[in-house]
Amino acid sequence: MPKILIIDNEEKTGEDTLREVQLVWPESRLVLEQRVDEAVVAVRDFLRAERFDAIVLDIGFTNDLYGGIQLYNRIAAGATLRGRWDHTIIYTKHASPNVADASSESGVFPIRVFVETAGIPVSNIVQSTRGGRGPLIEKIRQLLTSRVERCRNCGAVREG
Repeated sequence: MPKILIIDNEEKTGEDTLREVQLVWPESRLVLEQRVDEAVVAVRDFLRAERFDAIVLDIGFTNDLYGGIQLYNRIAAGATLRGRWDHTIIYTKHASPNVADASSESGVFPIRVFVETAGIPVSNIVQSTRGGRGPLIEKIRQLLTSRVERCRNCGAVREG
């Protein structure tokens, strides 16, 4: 049974997302923390205990617009934990459909730089303010059913 780890800092949003994801994948979990440091500890604990098919990350934290980027970088830095999940989905209101083409003057440019540097496909960015959670569920379903190869050294994903 696939497992999804949802990382959010807003209680209602996180719990609502978990509830809808669990309708399809009941083994899914939620890390709900207000501060990046506390979220890093909680995510590391989950990853040490379980393996996940996907992580759903909200990159905006209440006190830090791009706190989720910092969180991701801290958990993905160690090769030990990076092998504990297959896919990363960025689920955020701070994204827009034109992230792939964002220039340095764009407000979404930091997201573009982040996903390119982290090796996360731009197609794995799901805007949370469009279409409810349906697009997120569909993206998870698509990733879980696609043929994927993972680099054993760095964790990079190549879809085939």
